[in-house]
Amino acid sequence: MKLTELFPDMPKVILNGKEYEVIFNTRSMRQLEFDYPDKIQDGKEITSPELILNALNSAFGMMKTTDLINLLHAGLIHTNQFNKETLVDAMQPCFFPVYMDHIILAYQLSKSTPEQLEKMEVMSAVNGSKKKMDQEEIMPPNMPTIE
Repeated sequence: MKLTELFPDMPKVILNGKEYEVIFNTRSMRQLEFDYPDKIQDGKEITSPELILNALNSAFGMMKTTDLINLLHAGLIHTNQFNKETLVDAMQPCFFPVYMDHIILAYQLSKSTPEQLEKMEVMSAVNGSKKKMDQEEIMPPNMPTIE
């Protein structure tokens, strides 16, 4: 199994009829620090991963729309296409769960190092070949038929 099968593409959202990749990069993290200054102590980022997970976990209850806008804006900041007000106008409430899923995936991908991604690819290949071997052992041998 190739890594592209695990992560086929960067997650994409459609806004105003156009498709945009959601990517968390350094500029995105800086934007989150700006949006959530109370999460920074002594100039150190302490909860950027926690911030996203907490905001998204609260989605099962009631996530603030402002948090979703802030997180999606941070993930789309690399496009230079949206400020928060234009993003508000482009977002559709029926797609909020899709936005959340894409934010989670993009954030997780941004935290994976190339070495981690390579290990996942190797593990996937090993598990795929093991499953194939297990299936071959389970299959009964061809039995002759009696006519």
